[in-house]
Amino acid sequence: MWWLNGEEALLLSGDRRMVKDDAMSPRLTLKKGRNILRGAVINGPGMSDFCVRFLDEKGNPVKNYSIKAQ
Repeated sequence: MWWLNGEEALLLSGDRRMVKDDAMSPRLTLKKGRNILRGAVINGPGMSDFCVRFLDEKGNPVKNYSIKAQ
């Protein structure tokens, strides 16, 4: 499950492996300044995977951002 700035952004349920574009959130808009993206994984009987990517409105990778883990 993913949250952006405290709002649910995406839920991928069930026991399955991560596949590129297996789940995609609706279009989200980042606010100016700091945004908080939070993800949670429940490690059940299978393997665990975790990834995120940012695309612009044309589907191109977003560049020039920084990530700070807390």
